[in-house]
Amino acid sequence: GIPDPDYAVGDSWDAGNDAIYHKCKGFAAEQLTFYWSIEQAGLEWGVEGGEDPDIWKDGLPKIEFEMTGIAIVDSSGASKDSDDPAWILYEYLTNSRYGVGLSSSQIDTDSFSAASDICGNTNSTSPEVKQYACNIILEPVDSLLTNIRRILATCNGQLHWINGKYKLQIDTEFSGTAAFAFEKKHLIGGITITGNSKNERKNQVIAKFINPSRQWNEDEVSWPDKNTETSTYDAYLLADKSVPMRQTLNLGGVTNFNQARFLAKQACLRSRDAVKCSFVATSEAMDVV
Repeated sequence: GIPDPDYAVGDSWDAGNDAIYHKCKGFAAEQLTFYWSIEQAGLEWGVEGGEDPDIWKDGLPKIEFEMTGIAIVDSSGASKDSDDPAWILYEYLTNSRYGVGLSSSQIDTDSFSAASDICGNTNSTSPEVKQYACNIILEPVDSLLTNIRRILATCNGQLHWINGKYKLQIDTEFSGTAAFAFEKKHLIGGITITGNSKNERKNQVIAKFINPSRQWNEDEVSWPDKNTETSTYDAYLLADKSVPMRQTLNLGGVTNFNQARFLAKQACLRSRDAVKCSFVATSEAMDVV
């Protein structure tokens, strides 16, 4: 903001030194001056002979700002969308002031590029909506791990440490060639296959998100919705012997209804179709995520 030259006696803005050293770089700042009367503000009240209205009868106003996040770039320095979860995470991991402070050499940038492409995929609705986006306020008092998890929650992401680098993985429909073909020679010991337990299985997932169209207040969406996806909801409930088994996702970095609904859908389907296969393999399998 623009400093008030009459803020206090002897505390006026110095266009020389203050303009050089007090630039408020690195954080958002706004200075507001409130007056107790119209006269003090140097204005004239519209009714001749009238008194100043009691403008503070309800207390000081609540000030809110709608802000745009910091400019985001990829590992090459090219500008990216400010709501791209992949490059937001990269910025947080490499920023030495408020982030983790990692060197870019410790990050598998190819995996972040691939994750960014997944986030940018659009759905078939009109208007088109990106599959994942991140609009989040990170608190510096929270731990680094907490903030990383909050960013990852906006895109179903996972961060792995592989071959001395951090690799970003986002769940998506598989296509292409398998990363590794397991053969009998790679297995050490037996194979254990387990299905999901009743506690893990959900027949409805509710996603809570921040809705800009509702004055940036919290909103929620469920999948399957018992009113619009009635057949799916009823089938899941019947399969679970009519026992409601719900899960709630708190998506503080999601600000779009369709994106929140998609995350709820993924969580619900994953809980019902999860089959775990575990075995001990040779070191050749270490590159598999």
